[in-house]
Amino acid sequence: PDTVNGVAGTATDIAAGGTHTLAIVGPAGETTNGFVGAGGGTVSTGMTATSSDPVETLVTVPLGTDGGEVVIYEDAITETPPSGFSFLGQQVDITAPDGTVANPLVLTFSVYAPGMDPYAVEIFKAAALVVDCVDPGGTSAMPDPCVESRTPQGADNTLIVVRTSTASPWNFAPEPGLLLQLVSGLLGLVVLDKRRRRANR
Repeated sequence: PDTVNGVAGTATDIAAGGTHTLAIVGPAGETTNGFVGAGGGTVSTGMTATSSDPVETLVTVPLGTDGGEVVIYEDAITETPPSGFSFLGQQVDITAPDGTVANPLVLTFSVYAPGMDPYAVEIFKAAALVVDCVDPGGTSAMPDPCVESRTPQGADNTLIVVRTSTASPWNFAPEPGLLLQLVSGLLGLVVLDKRRRRANR
């Protein structure tokens, strides 16, 4: 078997042009690495997050870069969130060939966020909030980085597409106040259920 950081796995070619990945899933998180040529390509850990694997990542390197290795590492959060935010799930550390503002990398994240509106899930690059692209229907990273789209994925996940000239650590958080609202809502349902039980005795 092939190994990443001493962990055994299976390597498979996933695209023409020499893209090569090795995905490892284990207690320490998930790691995928691959090599993308000047013709571009993709490297992914998967595309459907779950409660036990709360973030999945797809990195698309565009045509026209110098090519090189892409590494995706999904593991414990090490970045400090800005005031008012609490990061969710796992941190995603990405290493990839640089793109440009006009020809950016495209990152697609599947984030396990049950009960949350997709537009309430914020994304951060190196702990800095990423705002929406000024031209969501275009292809450039303006501003750099920027969010191209947020869409629901099934009942529990949010799919976030980002354009960026460079890779980095990435994190996710509910918009300020939403986590408190969700917790308060759950507590309210518990209190209401207890009152109903007492009334039915």
